[in-house]
Amino acid sequence: MQVDQGYLDFFLIRVCRAHHRLARQSLHAIGLHRGQPPLMFALGVQEGLTHSDLAEKMEVTPAAVSNMVKRLEHAGFVLRRRDAEDERVSRVYLTDAGRAIHSEMAAIARHVSDATFAGFTEEERTLLREFLNRIQDNLQRAVTPGQPHSGPGMPGEGSGSGHRARRQDDRSFGRRQLRGSSGRDSGLR
Repeated sequence: MQVDQGYLDFFLIRVCRAHHRLARQSLHAIGLHRGQPPLMFALGVQEGLTHSDLAEKMEVTPAAVSNMVKRLEHAGFVLRRRDAEDERVSRVYLTDAGRAIHSEMAAIARHVSDATFAGFTEEERTLLREFLNRIQDNLQRAVTPGQPHSGPGMPGEGSGSGHRARRQDDRSFGRRQLRGSSGRDSGLR
């Protein structure tokens, strides 16, 4: 039986959306949005990063980081301080509340991973990891460097700046789930 490639694309999108819903629902319980844990984890490793530093680590735009920092600051999880040597630069730090939810974020990541891969053997997880890494590599090769994606569908559709930032946040969180922030495959274990 030959499987239609369009169907596989559609199915992959459905799986990603279901994962999105579970992650969003789980993170909402502690006052976070789906794209925010990578920023919080990055600050847990090294506080005082600039917006540009965070954008580079998370593979998103500085504007996306700026919006995340504003939301997290409003929620009381981070604060910004002017750099002592260059007042044009602001650095981001966790608050006590931000530090306190780190264990909850890790528990949520485990919960989402456990729910996602329930019933998979270690061999199946390893095989899936290999397939997903190949898909990611294929997609990265297909993307034209320096060309922003302009909307929710194909290039050229919609205005998209907000959608682009969210999609980049999604990809970053998904990659962290798949490979872990240290590069190991923690999300599939």
